[in-house]
Amino acid sequence: MAMQNPAPRRAVKLPVDMRFGRSDLLLSGTSRNMSVTGMLVLSEDPKAPGTPLHFKFDEFEGWGEVVWERTAEEGGAFLGLRFTALSPKDRRALVRVLRDAPPWM
Repeated sequence: MAMQNPAPRRAVKLPVDMRFGRSDLLLSGTSRNMSVTGMLVLSEDPKAPGTPLHFKFDEFEGWGEVVWERTAEEGGAFLGLRFTALSPKDRRALVRVLRDAPPWM
């Protein structure tokens, strides 16, 4: 039985910059939905579950890890990301972004 995410998802489509693992390579993506616990991102490159990353939006930034990966029909990969570290300031900014966004589907 699949676990349900208790945090409601919001439709947040924003550009995001990401660095995976210890790489200095900056990759761009676009968030598709987000909650206080994580987000769905369309990325240029697939990444394996467990891969750590640093992400940065205009409004906030933090650390996370890839939970799952699926090939996207439009090219690239959908990545399910779990947030692992956000500063108090960045968490407040995330909550503001979520508050202003419509529900996901």
